[in-house]
Amino acid sequence: MALDDLDEDGDGQLDAHELANKIGWTVEDAQRFIDEHDKDKNGKLSEKEWEAFMKEAEENKQQTDMEASLATICVTAPFSAAASGIGLQIHKYLFNNITNFFLAK
Repeated sequence: MALDDLDEDGDGQLDAHELANKIGWTVEDAQRFIDEHDKDKNGKLSEKEWEAFMKEAEENKQQTDMEASLATICVTAPFSAAASGIGLQIHKYLFNNITNFFLAK
Protein backbone atom coordinates (compact mmCIF):
# COMPACT_ATOMS: atom_id res chain seq x y z
CA MET A 1 0.00 0.00 0.00
CA ALA A 2 1.38 3.38 -0.98
CA LEU A 3 1.21 6.48 1.20
CA ASP A 4 -0.82 8.14 -1.58
CA ASP A 5 -3.60 5.62 -0.92
CA LEU A 6 -3.92 6.92 2.65
CA ASP A 7 -3.08 10.61 2.19
CA GLU A 8 -6.54 12.19 2.01
CA ASP A 9 -5.48 15.84 1.71
CA GLY A 10 -2.68 15.20 -0.78
CA ASP A 11 0.04 16.94 1.24
CA GLY A 12 2.43 14.00 0.86
CA GLN A 13 2.29 13.21 4.57
CA LEU A 14 0.15 10.87 6.63
CA ASP A 15 -1.41 12.24 9.81
CA ALA A 16 -3.31 10.40 12.54
CA HIS A 17 -6.75 11.46 11.28
CA GLU A 18 -6.06 10.17 7.76
CA LEU A 19 -4.68 6.89 9.06
CA ALA A 20 -7.57 6.43 11.49
CA ASN A 21 -10.15 7.18 8.76
CA LYS A 22 -8.62 4.74 6.29
CA ILE A 23 -7.99 1.74 8.51
CA GLY A 24 -10.56 2.12 11.27
CA TRP A 25 -8.28 2.87 14.23
CA THR A 26 -8.90 5.53 16.83
CA VAL A 27 -6.98 8.75 16.26
CA GLU A 28 -5.01 8.03 19.43
CA ASP A 29 -3.94 4.58 18.20
CA ALA A 30 -3.04 6.01 14.81
CA GLN A 31 -0.93 8.73 16.44
CA ARG A 32 0.90 6.14 18.57
CA PHE A 33 1.70 4.20 15.40
CA ILE A 34 2.89 7.36 13.65
CA ASP A 35 5.00 8.41 16.64
CA GLU A 36 6.73 5.02 16.56
CA HIS A 37 7.79 5.45 12.92
CA ASP A 38 8.10 9.27 12.71
CA LYS A 39 11.87 9.78 12.39
CA ASP A 40 11.80 13.59 12.10
CA LYS A 41 9.26 13.89 14.96
CA ASN A 42 6.88 16.22 13.14
CA GLY A 43 3.81 14.16 14.08
CA LYS A 44 3.25 12.84 10.53
CA LEU A 45 4.73 10.18 8.30
CA SER A 46 6.50 11.35 5.16
CA GLU A 47 6.81 9.22 2.04
CA LYS A 48 10.34 8.23 3.12
CA GLU A 49 9.20 7.24 6.63
CA TRP A 50 6.25 5.28 5.21
CA GLU A 51 8.51 3.43 2.77
CA ALA A 52 10.91 2.58 5.63
CA PHE A 53 7.98 1.20 7.64
CA MET A 54 6.73 -0.86 4.68
CA LYS A 55 10.23 -2.26 4.07
CA GLU A 56 10.55 -3.21 7.74
CA ALA A 57 7.09 -4.80 7.69
CA GLU A 58 8.00 -6.87 4.61
CA GLU A 59 11.27 -8.00 6.19
CA ASN A 60 9.42 -8.99 9.36
CA LYS A 61 6.87 -10.91 7.29
CA GLN A 62 9.64 -12.76 5.47
CA GLN A 63 11.31 -13.56 8.80
CA THR A 64 8.01 -14.86 10.19
CA ASP A 65 7.41 -16.93 7.05
CA MET A 66 10.93 -18.39 7.34
CA GLU A 67 10.41 -19.22 11.01
CA ALA A 68 7.10 -20.94 10.24
CA SER A 69 8.65 -22.96 7.42
CA LEU A 70 11.59 -23.99 9.55
CA ALA A 71 9.32 -24.89 12.45
CA THR A 72 7.31 -27.12 10.10
CA ILE A 73 10.49 -28.80 8.86
CA CYS A 74 11.79 -29.35 12.39
CA VAL A 75 8.46 -30.67 13.66
CA THR A 76 7.91 -33.05 10.77
CA ALA A 77 11.53 -34.18 10.37
CA PRO A 78 12.37 -37.27 12.41
CA PHE A 79 14.98 -36.11 14.93
CA SER A 80 15.98 -38.98 17.13
CA ALA A 81 18.21 -36.48 18.91
CA ALA A 82 15.14 -34.58 20.13
CA ALA A 83 14.50 -37.20 22.78
CA SER A 84 18.02 -36.81 24.13
CA GLY A 85 17.67 -33.03 24.57
CA ILE A 86 19.91 -31.88 21.73
CA GLY A 87 17.07 -31.50 19.25
CA LEU A 88 16.50 -27.91 20.35
CA GLN A 89 20.19 -27.11 19.86
CA ILE A 90 20.03 -28.56 16.35
CA HIS A 91 16.87 -26.57 15.66
CA LYS A 92 18.54 -23.30 16.78
CA TYR A 93 21.68 -24.06 14.75
CA LEU A 94 19.66 -24.76 11.61
CA PHE A 95 17.45 -21.73 12.12
CA ASN A 96 20.41 -19.37 12.58
CA ASN A 97 22.21 -20.70 9.52
CA ILE A 98 19.15 -20.69 7.28
CA THR A 99 18.20 -17.18 8.49
CA ASN A 100 21.71 -15.88 7.79
CA PHE A 101 21.61 -17.46 4.32
CA PHE A 102 18.35 -15.74 3.36
CA LEU A 103 19.23 -12.39 4.91
CA ALA A 104 22.56 -12.33 3.03
CA LYS A 105 20.70 -12.35 -0.33
